[in-house]
Amino acid sequence: MATGRLILPMCSTIENVVFTNVPTAVQGANGVSLAGSTSSIIVAVWVQGNTYSSIGPTSIQGVTSAFPCPALLLSGTKYYTRSKPQYNTLAVTQFASARTAGAKGDGITDDSAAIQAIITSATAAGKRGPLYLFTSFQY
Repeated sequence: MATGRLILPMCSTIENVVFTNVPTAVQGANGVSLAGSTSSIIVAVWVQGNTYSSIGPTSIQGVTSAFPCPALLLSGTKYYTRSKPQYNTLAVTQFASARTAGAKGDGITDDSAAIQAIITSATAAGKRGPLYLFTSFQY
């Protein structure tokens, strides 16, 4: 099996994870926070950080009850997953920026017309048209 290191931020959640042949699942500065196993263990929910209720925050580090999850997202006890689209087969020329298509993205200009034109153009072109990127701006 594989070995590795998982670095977690101060507030973290591990949910619905199977650890196989992992002696220490989580280790902090003060030692082991979540023990692993030389076989397999399933961690339903492990939390590090604050939880909040009507009386305020409570610090927690450990196993807690599972978060509610709609049945449509589950397949038995496992989560429904779908791989992300991969674009490594597309040429650079097949991508277009929303900004070069007329959207300013400056947070001031009303980009509604430019975005609608992009959607209309992409819909008409189908799979032959460019893949439009909305980079991190304020549209």
